Amino acid sequence: LIVNKTRILVTSKLEHLKIADKILILHGGCCYFYGTFSELQGQRPNFSSELMGWDAFEHYSPERRNSILIETLRRLSVDNDGMTSQNDIKKASFKQTSDFPEKRKNSVMNALNSSRKFSLMRKTSLQVNGKEEGLG
Repeated sequence: LIVNKTRILVTSKLEHLKIADKILILHGGCCYFYGTFSELQGQRPNFSSELMGWDAFEHYSPERRNSILIETLRRLSVDNDGMTSQNDIKKASFKQTSDFPEKRKNSVMNALNSSRKFSLMRKTSLQVNGKEEGLG
């Protein structure tokens, strides 16, 4: 029934990467790599050497394997080996410009808070074994 059908496996286990026909590695919603395992070793030697260097990688818990993969990808995206990085591609701003000037009255609080700057950070999460695990 599933002969000649495409199967998608989402995993962090290296044994599956070695036998897959094609590998797609996503990081931060962008394609980090697409190809075969041997192409991965050739084009991204740091990635495979970082992961292959840990003999006990398969014995870690799924949460630990994911954190290792995430940290490896983060390090490699910072230490880019000269190849074009997805981080170099600037994402378009989705802020809509309005032709109409904003017609709100200034409140007392706006005057007091105008010098303060705030930043909001959203907690990201990963899917691990069908359960949502938060990273923090």
